Amino acid sequence: MSSVACFCFFQSLTGLSFVLTHLDGREIIITTTPGKVIKPNEVMVLDGEGMPFLGNPFTKGKLFILFTIEFPKKAFSQAQVQVLKSVLPPGPEPDTVENEDECQEAELEGA
Repeated sequence: MSSVACFCFFQSLTGLSFVLTHLDGREIIITTTPGKVIKPNEVMVLDGEGMPFLGNPFTKGKLFILFTIEFPKKAFSQAQVQVLKSVLPPGPEPDTVENEDECQEAELEGA
């Protein structure tokens, strides 16, 4: 059995808590560990909350939860970028150019 949960970027970085209404009507409070980063399209599992096994309705399988993350719609300001850089781990080093004379620079825009 599976479920999809959508959260904002902030929640994906700082931890989240939500109520999942099970098919049998029960409400289950789902909480992640504070500081655990949820990646886009990450799947987590709740053991014993999935569909009942054939012939044994008291034993249940796994419930898979797919997390989708909604990223900010507008660009960050320079001040916000500096704050993010101060608290997040550094990214990879930029690629090096082998032949600078024949290299062109381009800036991406939204589609």
